Amino acid sequence: MGIIKKHRLGLLILILFLLVFSLSVLYRFQRDFSIDNDQIQVGYETNNETQTIINPQDHIKWGKIVVISVHYANMVEKSSNVPSKLILVSRKTNKTVFQDVREEYVGFSGFEIKLDTSSL
Repeated sequence: MGIIKKHRLGLLILILFLLVFSLSVLYRFQRDFSIDNDQIQVGYETNNETQTIINPQDHIKWGKIVVISVHYANMVEKSSNVPSKLILVSRKTNKTVFQDVREEYVGFSGFEIKLDTSSL
């Protein structure tokens, strides 16, 4: 009888270990591939796998084509009458140099714009 209880206890500990291990792997996977906050990235090239900007930039070099990538932390779950606006403002003149208005729809999780700065 004592051997059977030891085997059950060992099996229970093994199952508990596998459950804790599986939950920790799932949590880490979710954390690595989820977005906690809305993100706006600016750069010159997009990673096709992750849909993120390679080497994001703080400043735009005029005369080049830049990529602006916007990702929402959560998908839009219901329609809204309020569109989203993306506005670029010059630091030197404090004037709007580009504006884009997007109508959001259910399932909308972000967008990407390629912008030729030589035309601004």
